[in-house]
Amino acid sequence: MRSHTINLLDNKEHDSMRNLHPHAMDLNGYPGNRTRPMRHAAWRIGLRVWGFAESEVNAWIRDLPVLDGSLCWEIAHQRDGSGADMIIHLVRSSSPALGSFCWNSVGANDAIRASRWSSRVEMALFSGDVTRLPQVRYGLWAMAGTRPAESALHTLAQAVIVPQFLRRRVTQGTGAVRVVPRRLALVR
Repeated sequence: MRSHTINLLDNKEHDSMRNLHPHAMDLNGYPGNRTRPMRHAAWRIGLRVWGFAESEVNAWIRDLPVLDGSLCWEIAHQRDGSGADMIIHLVRSSSPALGSFCWNSVGANDAIRASRWSSRVEMALFSGDVTRLPQVRYGLWAMAGTRPAESALHTLAQAVIVPQFLRRRVTQGTGAVRVVPRRLALVR
């Protein structure tokens, strides 16, 4: 496995961006940065579990990015995901004893298909043998591969969900966004 590292900004550039805009928000919410409290409700992200124990997923939630309270992560108990601004279906491959059929992925796929006319984004994070996925899939499916599902969810949050939230925030005119420099590791 090879890893490529990209340094997004060096520290000199970061220091000049520290007070970019009075409404700028630090992605990590580090103490000491002067970010203003949000004046609107948090963006709710529901996690639908397919094959994972709720207690397991609840333990992961505390490590997911919250952007100074702008994002709220929770287990989605409602079948239709009502109340959530985004749904992530966490899918664990079911027992290999069923052969190539995976009930968990079929259920998540049907839920994503049923939501395609709603205004919220839905996606799936699949953990397990990719040969057990449905041939026809709806929406965005991310594969955890050999990574632990918790790590893959955190990567999905940083790579897809946070940028999606920030884009919506900017288009709604609720302030500028400041990106904190960090090292981004691309693994293939």
